[in-house]
Amino acid sequence: MRDSDKKKVFISYAREDIEVAERLYSDLKDAGLEPASIGK
Repeated sequence: MRDSDKKKVFISYAREDIEVAERLYSDLKDAGLEPASIGK
């Protein structure tokens, strides 16, 4: 799949939910989506 064909996803989360956000980020990438970077 070309990068321009990937769906883009923005993840918003509270600091206390960083572990869930990181897991979601990984799962979305595995599903072929392109989540935005997670800032720490």
